[in-house]
Amino acid sequence: WKENFGIICPGCGATRCIVSLLHGDLISSFMFNPFLFILIIYLIILDIVYSINTFFEADILKILYPKWWYVVIYVILWVGYTVILNII
Repeated sequence: WKENFGIICPGCGATRCIVSLLHGDLISSFMFNPFLFILIIYLIILDIVYSINTFFEADILKILYPKWWYVVIYVILWVGYTVILNII
């Protein structure tokens, strides 16, 4: 990306982020790619909440269930982060 387009790739560090997360190194994982780290943690929490709600027929923390505007906010923040990263 950097050589071809002149900008830093928004997904750079994704593989290192996942490997660090699997090894339990949360700080390094976050530093490699903060948005992928946040997405993975959100999906894990969402899966736990969904499983609890399904198993116990409960309605706890349904605010975490995906909504279209969650995706919009996430993409806007990711693009903003990428722009700032390329300016610095």
